[in-house]
Amino acid sequence: MKLSLRDRRVAAPAIFGCLLAAAILVAGLQQAALDAAVLERDAKTELIERLRRTDPARAGGGAARQAPRQDPYVASETATLAAAEIDRLVRTVVTKVNGAVLSTQVTVERGDDAAMRRIEVHAVIEGPIEAIQHTLFDLETGAPLMFVSDLELQPAERAGAKQDANQPPRLQGTMALNAYWRSGP
Repeated sequence: MKLSLRDRRVAAPAIFGCLLAAAILVAGLQQAALDAAVLERDAKTELIERLRRTDPARAGGGAARQAPRQDPYVASETATLAAAEIDRLVRTVVTKVNGAVLSTQVTVERGDDAAMRRIEVHAVIEGPIEAIQHTLFDLETGAPLMFVSDLELQPAERAGAKQDANQPPRLQGTMALNAYWRSGP
């Protein structure tokens, strides 16, 4: 099929107009996609900045990655000093959360191998349930590493004392903890 000269003169600008409209449409769609990508990037950048301000570890902050590694062992010159340090740490953790240490008994197993240098602590503590929970969490997640191997909880009873209705009930906990020590400063 052959077009006449007159038809070609009309068809050429029409085809050119269609191609120009298609090019403008494609450019507009690309610009819209680019704008959406810029908005998404800005939102993510803002979220990362907010996370860095509130929780550097979750946001991949440099400070959290470069934190010094803590020693899982109690470093001490002697087994007796290591046992005293574990006893001090247990008392500090319990009193920090408004609990009370009623008694502790520390036993040291001596050996040449680091796995045989175990310190076992039997402690009786008292406090509200929240204090007991925080104590267990702090002892098991802190350094040096301590492992709770036994725990018994019961209501704390005091002779002649009445429970105040405004205060949470108190519990008495008996627990056995294990930690390991190594020679050195």
